Amino acid sequence: MHKAYPSSDRQNATRSEFRAFIVGALIVAAMGGLSACVDDSEADTPDRAVGTKEIRGPALVRSPVLQRENRVNARWIVRGPISSGRVVMAYHDQGLGLDDVLSGNSAVPRLAFFDLPYDLPRIKDTERRKRVFLATVLPAVVAVNDALTRDRDRLKRLAGAKSLKSNETVWLEAMAKRYATEPTPDALLDRVDIVAVPLALAQAALESGWGRSSFAQIGNALFGEHTDDATSGMKPGGTPDNSSVYVERFDHLVDAVASYAYVLNSGKAFESFRQERREMRRAGKNLDAHRLARTLEAYSERGASYVNDVQTVIAANGLAALASAGFLAGKTIVVSEMEVEAGAI
Repeated sequence: MHKAYPSSDRQNATRSEFRAFIVGALIVAAMGGLSACVDDSEADTPDRAVGTKEIRGPALVRSPVLQRENRVNARWIVRGPISSGRVVMAYHDQGLGLDDVLSGNSAVPRLAFFDLPYDLPRIKDTERRKRVFLATVLPAVVAVNDALTRDRDRLKRLAGAKSLKSNETVWLEAMAKRYATEPTPDALLDRVDIVAVPLALAQAALESGWGRSSFAQIGNALFGEHTDDATSGMKPGGTPDNSSVYVERFDHLVDAVASYAYVLNSGKAFESFRQERREMRRAGKNLDAHRLARTLEAYSERGASYVNDVQTVIAANGLAALASAGFLAGKTIVVSEMEVEAGAI
């Protein structure tokens, strides 16, 4: 969690534009409808701290996608801590075991988890803890890649168009501002692209201690991103009171993944990453996470040692099997406590 890149790399786009991208990722993940699951596996879940706030019991989270399905009565998700057992059950409800998906033998079920399981730090079985962590984060990575792929496909269509409509030009200009590049399809195609799934999972595992770090548990800080914004950050223990270094906090796991992808796709420090990815695209090859990891010395002050650790995590945990991970067809299931009608609360 020792970042060498400056936070200004993430400030090429306005806060609202960036959040709009994240909302887009959530909506894309919910294409075809969205439903909710009830978690009754834990009766005595602990209070959950979010930044400086304490949520006593479950919190109500408005779902705009759910609202689209029921326009008469607004529908809400009751958000509360989930256990590792609930993650396993969510996969089993889809007729899948964790190993079926993590081995690459099955596509990824359309599951959406708000947060990491609260009991990850207490799981003594290392392999079980790793599987649960990967199974929780994997759908968020695939959801963000889906959103990026849809934007990329649109850019390809526009690149082949003889002329652009006014709304297409406006969209290109907004995308160019977000990614700090020229408002042309070719320029944007260099930046609007997916992240290698094995690479994202390996970095999330390293930066969050396989989901055990307090920052990951409290604020979904999967990738150890830093910010100088006290309102959206968490201060590391032991830092001076006048320090302006904070760890970025995110409302949902998919937000953290979207921010990570944005950093790699737009940060000046990661031009070599994008160049390596571009060469793979031109050669018609799938993204090689092991090769891409070589370009990420700037991600950590540990440099080459950090890159070696990322590559080791990919190899030791068989993450290369997830290089082509994609969603199963069907509805997205929000794995949370319960779903209620607004009129009932």
